[in-house]
Amino acid sequence: MGVIEFSGFIIERAKVLEISKTEVARRAKISRAELYNILRGDVRETRITTLIALAGALEVSPLVLISSFLK
Repeated sequence: MGVIEFSGFIIERAKVLEISKTEVARRAKISRAELYNILRGDVRETRITTLIALAGALEVSPLVLISSFLK
């Protein structure tokens, strides 16, 4: 499972966009707590719509985001 790659991808993408994790959460319309749960790899109860919104906040395709988790 690629939890480290997934978290790293989110963090690195936010750096490229020069936005904070708080801003990522705001753009994805999720709480900071939910974002931190996702960054820890706790995605078992995360909805696909949340991952799609997160991808939008990071300005990447949802497939790119999800594939970073599956690596």
